[in-house]
Amino acid sequence: VPGAKAGALAAATAGVPKAAIQRGYRAIAAAEKAQVARRTTLEGIARLMASDLLDISLEPARALLETASGLGVGKEERDAAAARVEEAAVKQAARAAAKAVLNEALASPPLDLDVETARRAVQAATEASVPEDALRRASKQLAAAEKAQRDRAEAQSKLSGLIEQPQLALALKEARSVLAAAKKAGVEAEQLDAASAHIDGAAKAQAARAEAAAALELALKAPPLKLDAAKAQAAIDIARDAGTAEDILGSAESRVAVATEAQSRRDSALETLRAHQETPPLDVDVPVAQADLKAAKGAGCDASELADASAHVKQAVSTQAKAGAARRELEQLSSAKSLDVDVSKSKAAIATARESGVGADALDAASLKVEEAEKAQAARDAASAQLKLLLEQKPLLIRRAEADQLVEDGRSAGVAEQLLGKASKCIKTAGAAQQSTLAELATLASTPLLDVEPARAKRCLEAARTVPDVDVTLLESASKTLNSAEEAIRARDKATVALRAALESEQLSADLNTLRASRDAAAAASVAKSLLNDADKFIQQAAARQAAKARADAAKAAVDAFSEVPPLTLRLEDAQAAIREGRAAGLDAAAIAPLEAKVKAAEKAMRERERLTEELKTLNEQDAVAVNVAALKEAIAAGQAAGVSDEVMQVSVGRVSLAEAVQAAAAVADQALERLLETPKEYVDVEEAKEEIAEMRSKGASAAMVNKAEMHVEEAAKAQRRLDEARQALQDVSTSEPLSLDVADGRKRLSEARAAGVEESLIGSASRHVETAVEAQAKRDAAWEQLVALAECPPGEMDVVQAQDVFRQAWQAGVDEDKLEAVVALVEKEAELQQKREDALVALEEVLDAAPLEIDLPSARFMLADAEANGVTATNLAAARATIEFAEKAQSQEREAPRGDEFQMAEDMEFIREDISVG
Repeated sequence: VPGAKAGALAAATAGVPKAAIQRGYRAIAAAEKAQVARRTTLEGIARLMASDLLDISLEPARALLETASGLGVGKEERDAAAARVEEAAVKQAARAAAKAVLNEALASPPLDLDVETARRAVQAATEASVPEDALRRASKQLAAAEKAQRDRAEAQSKLSGLIEQPQLALALKEARSVLAAAKKAGVEAEQLDAASAHIDGAAKAQAARAEAAAALELALKAPPLKLDAAKAQAAIDIARDAGTAEDILGSAESRVAVATEAQSRRDSALETLRAHQETPPLDVDVPVAQADLKAAKGAGCDASELADASAHVKQAVSTQAKAGAARRELEQLSSAKSLDVDVSKSKAAIATARESGVGADALDAASLKVEEAEKAQAARDAASAQLKLLLEQKPLLIRRAEADQLVEDGRSAGVAEQLLGKASKCIKTAGAAQQSTLAELATLASTPLLDVEPARAKRCLEAARTVPDVDVTLLESASKTLNSAEEAIRARDKATVALRAALESEQLSADLNTLRASRDAAAAASVAKSLLNDADKFIQQAAARQAAKARADAAKAAVDAFSEVPPLTLRLEDAQAAIREGRAAGLDAAAIAPLEAKVKAAEKAMRERERLTEELKTLNEQDAVAVNVAALKEAIAAGQAAGVSDEVMQVSVGRVSLAEAVQAAAAVADQALERLLETPKEYVDVEEAKEEIAEMRSKGASAAMVNKAEMHVEEAAKAQRRLDEARQALQDVSTSEPLSLDVADGRKRLSEARAAGVEESLIGSASRHVETAVEAQAKRDAAWEQLVALAECPPGEMDVVQAQDVFRQAWQAGVDEDKLEAVVALVEKEAELQQKREDALVALEEVLDAAPLEIDLPSARFMLADAEANGVTATNLAAARATIEFAEKAQSQEREAPRGDEFQMAEDMEFIREDISVG
């Protein structure tokens, strides 16, 4: 084309006729147009070959190939493009077929869906490159069907197991939950009806059993001595017929037998008591009478009868005991050693003997014995106190001569050998400690400086200063040696830090293995031998102290072992042995005092037993519903520890069983409602829950718990309705076409679903669908904006080829077909307008393709007006307008001017030709 334009210009310069030059320019314009069209077509074919087969638009591609055929595109390129289009058609047809098969496979409801067929259809659709959103929807639908069918099979299995269970052993709440789940899972109605009938039968059987058990409890409510045995036995027979457990029936029959026996035993005991009351006090056989009285109490005799008999026995005991007790006590006092006499008890015995009429000689001898005992025990206690003070002194501060004298004085005063032994041992320990300290101090003075252990030397020096009558010269020498040693071995201290830290630990809490390991590590590091020796001694002392502590702990454990023994079962010999061992092991008096007090508590325990017996009787007489079971159990436990009679204990234990049974029914009802309250609201079966609340109210559940349960069920019903509505809303969102989805409404429904507690899987699926819709709508809107921008071009200036490409993108993006049809009409109109404009311009050029004198001016003016009407710009028409004006001038001059002007006209024509060429 550039060469052709250059040739046309050269031809014009060379005087080639205008008509030939004009034909040349038309040919150049046609060539330019054809080459642009071919280049555009080749670019379209290149894009076609580079596109994915599934992304090729078949109709525009086929139209492109038809255009290429007329534009001189090579056959090889056209054939390759045609093969590509056909391959795309085959692949797109396969995808459409796979999608249709997939839709057909998933058309059934989830419970009727053929899972294997659907799975193969999903696999085939995947291989056929069906769009991802359709595959995701299909996979979700398939997974939902699989889950629904699994849930139904599992529900059927549970329902079958439920029907096989005996009705009396069936857990009704769990069974109803299984039935509700089976209904929800789509189990067949026949199996549901069978299970429902089985559950109803179980409920009736269990209700009958519960009614019989309640009647039995009522019949057994009376105490054994007031129980109507015949009525109770009749209730037992009815309960057995209703299927009550054999252990409960056995317990009831035992209680009836106990009641019958107790009533017989009470009548016999009452006759025996009356026989004792008729015997004079001095003639009463007190042990027999007491045993009979105890038996009568246990047999439940009337309180007034028991009180009269008890008063008569007490009178006999008092009368018979007073006469001989006083004499025996005085005889025992006279023969006892002074240090063994219990002074306060002896004085009381003397007073009692005097009141009982014992002779004056015996009273004087006993009084003299008491005075001697008081003096001897005072001297012994004073010596013991001084020896105990001695034991509390530090060994290095003890003056041994004075301490030895204290031991001798204590032995003379009758101090316990154990305390004397401790004091002697303490004196020996003090002597050894003082000698050891002074010996160590003497050794320190002669020890080489690098072998001195400063910490130990300081402790030795400080300890030596506390030793009575220590040599001052020795102290000064040791002090100088210590100062010199500290300065000499300061550089070596770093290596001994670990061992010194171990040696400074508390011996009683020190880990011996750790100490030995530190000593071995110090020896390996060449630490001074004196420090190693100290370590060995420290370890030995720690072991000894820990052993002593272990003995003390064992002694304390032996003393503490009696802390749990009731006073009535306490073995005094064992307790006293434990006390002696505790003192020998160095336990303080506070640790032993509880056991000493316990020995004195036996008599108090007897009184406590009587009190607990009365308390148990009072509790046994209370109504089973109102009785405090915890208090009764505590009284039973205390009575058992205090030795309350078996008869009273048996009655009390039976009372606990009855009260617990009566009170447990209400507690069980409350617990059932509590479990209902713990059930998440989305899992509550509302109708079943209402039935359960009514049942628990009839069983005595508290009003507060019933109100809470009813409120919980009401809230659960509301929450489930909201959840179902939210799920349906999400389902609507997920099944909407992306391009028609209201995104704002979809996001609003997502927020509502999260607030309602919808499963995250459903929320995630709907959220992804909304985002897909956002992307699709954004792509569609962008394509539509491009189309609108092209449509707003001034008439005649639209790029039709670009408009067709944008149209194809908009169609693929899902722009509304009505809008696309409007744009298609606009593009076609623009193409028609541009074609008319080109035709008008060509027609004008053909009219003007003549010599000025030969131009048909009316036709030229008409063609010029037609070109203007069809939108040819003034710039493009300027040359044509100038040619027409020149032709008008030439033809006018031709008519008016002489022939000599032809040369001027030729020059003007040459100028016009150059102007047209430039134009």
